[in-house]
Amino acid sequence: MALSWSISLRHVQRLITRTAILPAITRAQYSDKGDMHPAPPEIQEPTIPPYEEKVGEPLHLKRARLQYQSRKRGMLENGLILSSFAHRFLPTMTENQLALYDRLINLPSNDWEIYYWATDWVTDYKRGY
Repeated sequence: MALSWSISLRHVQRLITRTAILPAITRAQYSDKGDMHPAPPEIQEPTIPPYEEKVGEPLHLKRARLQYQSRKRGMLENGLILSSFAHRFLPTMTENQLALYDRLINLPSNDWEIYYWATDWVTDYKRGY
């Protein structure tokens, strides 16, 4: 399984669009009544805080924050992939591109989708690698 290091900003924008649609699909497939093993009523699921865009953040601070967040993902594979991408492309990104990248890496539950997309795992799996 080869890693794809040629991640372009266009690919990042496509992934953001795709992952923005996934929560709606997930809600449609899994309802409270459709769970196979619903949690007992006394157990509450932890809530994931919603994504909040940082308005008015200076560009140099945003770049530094995104560089750090790209390295510290909680998942080593994504930390390596995203930190390499950030090191190469963050210095030349526009404000709009920085906002898109910020949204991509900070939306809840994107880590596995980013990993599978960046490594082309699903395609490799179908090929039998």
